[in-house]
Amino acid sequence: MAAGSARVHRVAVRGVRSRRRCGVLLGGGVGVGGTGGEALLWGIDAHNRSAHLGLALRPAFRGRGLGTDVVRVLCHYGFVVCGLHRLQMETLADNTAMLAAAESVGFAVEGTLRQAAWAYGAFADQTVLGLLAEDWRTDPRRSSE
Repeated sequence: MAAGSARVHRVAVRGVRSRRRCGVLLGGGVGVGGTGGEALLWGIDAHNRSAHLGLALRPAFRGRGLGTDVVRVLCHYGFVVCGLHRLQMETLADNTAMLAAAESVGFAVEGTLRQAAWAYGAFADQTVLGLLAEDWRTDPRRSSE
């Protein structure tokens, strides 16, 4: 795993696991109180070997590269540990930080769901991203892991 991924393992304070979900709550770390956020694989479909990846970080924990690390760790878990074939993410189309984190790990934009989310008092577009296990394994960005 990449060096940054170890940071995610250190802040995982509690794991949640079931047949359809698994994830972690992210601790605040030394000198920071409270939970930093939540990350999980959800909607796990054993037949199709697919799942959705979700991530929510509190504002105080954004901008540190933690989102990219968490996405990378959950991809490793989904593909290597669980043997999944496909991971999918949906995010608001204007969530540039999440889009950049997902794309830096290898996710590809697959489409837009027009006005699919109610956010901040209005309907907003969602971007759908996907990553296949074969692309994860052959991605040169992972050569240091």
